Amino acid sequence: MNTRTYLLIGVFIGILTLITLMFIPYKGQAELMDSLDTIPAPQVQAQPDFGNLTESQKVTANSAISNLLSSTPGISPGDISVTSFEEKQFPDASLGCPEKGKMYAQSLTDGFQILFQVKGEEYDYRVNSDMSVVKRCQQSP
Repeated sequence: MNTRTYLLIGVFIGILTLITLMFIPYKGQAELMDSLDTIPAPQVQAQPDFGNLTESQKVTANSAISNLLSSTPGISPGDISVTSFEEKQFPDASLGCPEKGKMYAQSLTDGFQILFQVKGEEYDYRVNSDMSVVKRCQQSP
């Protein structure tokens, strides 16, 4: 027998070994398969009710929703309904909601006023047009 024959026999034995290992259960395989059945399915979290907003409006509303969720404990996205979404031109950079003691650029500022209903309470958010400013307005407009 020459070297080539030994090489072919070795390859053949290797292939048979791989095929055998693929089809013969190994010790513990049944336990592994059973444990896969106990992995909980991922929970789908409820989404906010966007009503009839367009996709671009949803993106803007989501920036305010993220702010609301991070600053208000005890609420989840499914608790939030968008009740109003208005594009506005505010008289200054405060977005129509100045904070006492702060100074704002006195220039017309494009943005949005978004109202949310959460567990019976209304939240008023203002977002500028490039979404670099997202703020809750806690005073009457």
